[in-house]
Amino acid sequence: MSNTTENWSNDWNSSTNPSKQRKYRDNAPLHVKDKLVSANLDHELREELGTRNLKVRTGDRVKVMRGDETGAEGIVNNIDREEARIYVDGIEVERQDGSKSQKPLRPSNVQLVALNVED
Repeated sequence: MSNTTENWSNDWNSSTNPSKQRKYRDNAPLHVKDKLVSANLDHELREELGTRNLKVRTGDRVKVMRGDETGAEGIVNNIDREEARIYVDGIEVERQDGSKSQKPLRPSNVQLVALNVED
């Protein structure tokens, strides 16, 4: 799907209509989609940093909170900002031909456990 901003408005406030919410997210420019790739922090990090959520970065340790992989932990090794998905080491799906590939996860379904502070 091409990312055109003709269907996206910076003035849009909110809607309870799910299709309008999806349209906003799907047609948003990348600098806005970058902010949508965020996850909440665990309780220790919340108290330490004084915030509830942060943008996900490569190298962060996350814990899966929803879905088939609930409870699994791993390090984020790739972020697809266009599709708003993250890929975590150790969480894979087996394909029909027997090969394995990384399973894309929504950032809202994970919790940041440790941050990458190398830089």
